[in-house]
Amino acid sequence: MRITKTPLLKSDMQLLNRAYRIRLWLGILFILPITLATTAVAYLIIQELRSEQITTLVVCGSIFVFIIIYLLKRFVIPFYLNSYKNLSSKEKIIVETNIINIESRVTSRGIKFIVDTEYRFIDSWSVSILKTELNYNEMFQGMSIKIHCLENNKIDILYITR
Repeated sequence: MRITKTPLLKSDMQLLNRAYRIRLWLGILFILPITLATTAVAYLIIQELRSEQITTLVVCGSIFVFIIIYLLKRFVIPFYLNSYKNLSSKEKIIVETNIINIESRVTSRGIKFIVDTEYRFIDSWSVSILKTELNYNEMFQGMSIKIHCLENNKIDILYITR
């Protein structure tokens, strides 16, 4: 295994920019309605509390609002902050490694690939590869690959080459 630091190419910056824009639009599409619904429920809870009535809406709605706020703070906000930080990256690392084991599983949600390299595990459901140059189907045990990624980012891989 060999790790090399190189400056990000213009094409790599375009990949990161494109990924950020797609994630931003998906966030607007999905998170904005959830935020609006949470705000509406919070408004109804406040109205019920002002009228000094504690109903099932107040109890269940409060639990719903707190769960949504917790999930947004725990998962969504850090994800978008990391995507934004990726845009300011100047260097990438190229990890030349070998595949120790590759396994594919067919589940009810589809095919899941788990690639075990000398560097790290790559789970096809939890790691996003921004540009497909080498498919999981083309990989085999003992194959030498190069993983192009950012140093402090374990979620995004720019691309994988031979």
